[in-house]
Amino acid sequence: MKKIFIHSLIVSFAIALTSCREEPVITEVQQESRKIEYQVSQKEALLVASKHINFSAKEVRNLKNTRIGREGNPFLDTGTKQVKEILTHRKEDIDVFHVINFLDSGFVVVAADRRITPILAYSNNNCFGDERLSGIADWVFAIEENIFKTIRDVKEPRPQEAKLWKLYENSINNTNKRINDECPTCDQTWSFSTGQFVDPIARWGQSWGYSWYSPHDGGCNCGRKTTGCGPTAMAMVMNYHRHPQMQMSFNGDNITTNYPMPQQINVTCDFLPDLNQRQVSMLMRLCGGFANSGYGVFGNCNTWTYPGNINNAFANMGYSQGGTWGGLNSQYNNVKNDLSNRFPVLFTGTLNLVNANDAHIWVGDGYSNFAYLYPISYYDEYGYYQCNCGSGLVEYISMNWGQNGVSNGFYLANYSFAYCGNAGCDTYDTYLRALTGIRP
Repeated sequence: MKKIFIHSLIVSFAIALTSCREEPVITEVQQESRKIEYQVSQKEALLVASKHINFSAKEVRNLKNTRIGREGNPFLDTGTKQVKEILTHRKEDIDVFHVINFLDSGFVVVAADRRITPILAYSNNNCFGDERLSGIADWVFAIEENIFKTIRDVKEPRPQEAKLWKLYENSINNTNKRINDECPTCDQTWSFSTGQFVDPIARWGQSWGYSWYSPHDGGCNCGRKTTGCGPTAMAMVMNYHRHPQMQMSFNGDNITTNYPMPQQINVTCDFLPDLNQRQVSMLMRLCGGFANSGYGVFGNCNTWTYPGNINNAFANMGYSQGGTWGGLNSQYNNVKNDLSNRFPVLFTGTLNLVNANDAHIWVGDGYSNFAYLYPISYYDEYGYYQCNCGSGLVEYISMNWGQNGVSNGFYLANYSFAYCGNAGCDTYDTYLRALTGIRP
């Protein structure tokens, strides 16, 4: 008589998208056929995106722990989104991911290969814009490295990724069907989301009206240096906490903070912002002063802020805790805890270890995850058929890039990943650092 064993495996992070193992020798023909087999077309990506939009919309409505399984199916196409454009990001003539922007705002970034987690980023209220913008480029570079190495080394899909693609590519009717007479479907899914808690009140940038109090420079937008990404990020966090309450003063102009400040400033260079808008600009300028930001320090219009000055600046501006910096790999649990409890964090990143030209500082303002079960079945060494439900977890961090709301949304938490090939295994760590523990 056959024995059945059903248990849950330890939750495995989808951040580590590939696992190390010895690779067999693969011929060029086999390699090409596998690439074709795992490729995801724009049409297929649109199907995945349409099903995800409905699921993430439910997250926005609930904004709490939600169990989905036998109770209901989140992957139904609502038909309420109209596609504005589908863009494909390529590296060395290989499709890496597809970006679907919707007409009424919102975007989904879908992996172009089935060996990768399907949903790489998403938003219900912003559009995915210029990949070259600071901060966004850092994320694109990290995810591009991950996907490209996986595609190049021709990994077989893990059971976790295979199940995720099945969830998104097939409408699942949770009728508790079984794989066979003895194994469960393992169709249960769970989700959690804090929502974006800074984006609704601050989609700020660095120039135009925001730079009203920055130093003059005729060669810059509106004739002024930028506010700097560091002061912009600091000010957005202060607007969220509505702290500090103070009488601000700069160059003879006096303004009392009036939170919440405007979500965006819509002014032209020759139009004087009103008092409510000017307070945003002045708060940024004061943040720059406390953080000892360098305006035009590299002989251009940009403003540089040393990240290590920011936590001290928070403390000097009346915060009980200015926070602690650390590598995202080591800080990840602190990041997740802060965001889950609705405390914004700051990130800083660059495309290289030390590169001030593309360095950026931005706000993390949300956390979401998607947990699911996937079936594992096999015959053991005694000939008994065993059925297991493995557990998978995909995690996302909401990024407010400080680029006027462009591309704000939830992004796959890809701070580190392992990859393997015929030459062996290696680990890629991003150059991301995080400031956690900021408390008013």
